[in-house]
Amino acid sequence: MIRKILIGSALALGMYSFRKVKSTANALDKLKVKISGLNNVNISLKSIKLQIDLTLENHSNLDIGVKTFELIRIKKVDFYNKSNQEYIGSADVNISNIKIPAGDKTVIKNIPLKIPVKNLINNLSVFKGDVKNNLKIIIVLDTMGKEYALNTENFI
Repeated sequence: MIRKILIGSALALGMYSFRKVKSTANALDKLKVKISGLNNVNISLKSIKLQIDLTLENHSNLDIGVKTFELIRIKKVDFYNKSNQEYIGSADVNISNIKIPAGDKTVIKNIPLKIPVKNLINNLSVFKGDVKNNLKIIIVLDTMGKEYALNTENFI
């Protein structure tokens, strides 16, 4: 009898977790990203290191983070030239406790970004005109061990 209860509980928990991840993935599709700050720029012959602030806007009806038991973690942020898809640079991060209420926004401050100078020189066209039309940001999220790439076709 106890074994049946444990198996039933495990199955119910598994189904609940699966539904929660699926609804969170749908909410993440409606997430919009904006670079809202640059600071601590350090230039050397090999790379440019700086810190950026990203604003994440939740345009869904689901709170991201609070109702997902904070199982979402930002693992990496990659930057690409939108026109030719060339890699520019990345930030390896481990940010959890992401809380973005439905219809609201949050700012993640001081994300360390490293851009190899060669990549920057090869992609100077990104900085011609409106950067947000030329830059593609991919935020790699880890949700319960599964990676989810949030593409900034939703870049604002």
